Amino acid sequence: MPLSGTIQFEFDSPFDDHDHEWYDLQEDPHELINLAMDRSRRNELRTRFDELRAIEEVDYAPIPS
Repeated sequence: MPLSGTIQFEFDSPFDDHDHEWYDLQEDPHELINLAMDRSRRNELRTRFDELRAIEEVDYAPIPS
């Protein structure tokens, strides 16, 4: 069954166009402290974003015709 809803971001939208969420689930299991808002973690957040984008490009690449 396909998912329904509105697409908020294009697949290749820039890093800064996203509202990022990043939680330490061991220390904060209720997801109350969004680590993505911590400026000192900005570089690590960007690295993780780029790693996930690379995975998506492989896993969700268009099927060759």
